Amino acid sequence: MKPQHYIRLSALNDMIHDTISARFASQRFWVLADITNHSYKADKKIHYFELVEKAQNG
Repeated sequence: MKPQHYIRLSALNDMIHDTISARFASQRFWVLADITNHSYKADKKIHYFELVEKAQNG
C-alpha cells in the first residue's frame, strides 16, 4: 500500500534544519554525553560519533 502523502528526505532534513536554526539561532551549548562509538571516513575527512546520555546515578 503506497502512502498518500510523502516528503523527500532532503526536504524533511531542510525543514528540521530550519526549525532548529530558528529556535536556537543565537544560543550556544556544550553537550554533555558519552561517546559509545567513533568512526572516521578518511576519504572524506569526516568523523562520526554515537553519543549517549547515561543516568546521573549510574
